[in-house]
Amino acid sequence: AARKDPSQPDPRQQHQAPTSIADVDDFNSNTTVGYILMFNSTVAQYPFYGENHATALKLAVDEAALALSTGRPGARLSAAVREFPRPPNRLAGVDMAGGQAGIFFYVPPMVAFFHTLTELVDEKERRVRLGMHMMGLSAGAFWSAELVKSVVISAAIAMETVAAGAAFGFDVFDATTPLATVPLFFLFTLAMCAVAACVSAFVGSTRTAQSVGYGLIIVGFVFQALLSGLYGLLVDVLTNPTNSPAVVAVVSFIKLWPPLHLAKGYYQISYFASKRINLSEGVVSTNGGFGVQDLWRFHERNTLVSGVVVEPLVYTLGWLAALCAAYGALAVYLDAV
Repeated sequence: AARKDPSQPDPRQQHQAPTSIADVDDFNSNTTVGYILMFNSTVAQYPFYGENHATALKLAVDEAALALSTGRPGARLSAAVREFPRPPNRLAGVDMAGGQAGIFFYVPPMVAFFHTLTELVDEKERRVRLGMHMMGLSAGAFWSAELVKSVVISAAIAMETVAAGAAFGFDVFDATTPLATVPLFFLFTLAMCAVAACVSAFVGSTRTAQSVGYGLIIVGFVFQALLSGLYGLLVDVLTNPTNSPAVVAVVSFIKLWPPLHLAKGYYQISYFASKRINLSEGVVSTNGGFGVQDLWRFHERNTLVSGVVVEPLVYTLGWLAALCAAYGALAVYLDAV
């Protein structure tokens, strides 16, 4: 092994004790030391923003050390305390409902779906409809009454959802014409009631209907969470009219699921109405609100994925209306065969 050069200092002995005021011969010199205490206010404590007295404790320790070093019991230090600088919040005022609530506004209409499914299956299981048919009730009268009930429930859910959103001050409702939000939630709820009528034709017991209903709601919620990320970017990419024919064919099949159109319509409105995070610039931006003229307005999204063309809201409302008619007619047909 190589021998250590005795002329070189041992690295372990390079750390010397700091010089204290006691090392100074002239104790009559000015011992006032000015310094700034920096304290990390993000350290976990309770209460979170409460005073933990770390600065006062540090000052007391320094004064005791100074008194011990100088032999002057009355030695005192002065310290200036200042708040740690905080940058302005660039995301102040962002409307979180415009970005994330597309997931949760999916839930109230699904309550109507579950109620319709279980009620229709229960009537079939208890043979209530058969008894009413034997007493002269036609199938047309039964489904007409079911349609009226579904329309009333859908209208109530739509108006209550819009009213609640406006009451809580969500920009996606406050800065949007009701001619956009009310039809969107109304048609989606009505479409899900029609889907429930179709599903009831394949279910024989109420317990099975409850299991199927819960399963579809949970799976749909996960599906909705995927579609609602990044202000509905995925649903806009999937439904981009400039996609290849193969992608358009696959997405046309997915469009048969009404919640896809709820996500698409909600973020078509949110794009114009809500204060949203500009992901490319890291600031909050807004497009001034969603008016009647925006119902027929195309727009283009260039955030993260460039060249995404978004169709007008009337296209989405048209799809939902078509699904209401298609699933309703299919339910009547399945009931008759």
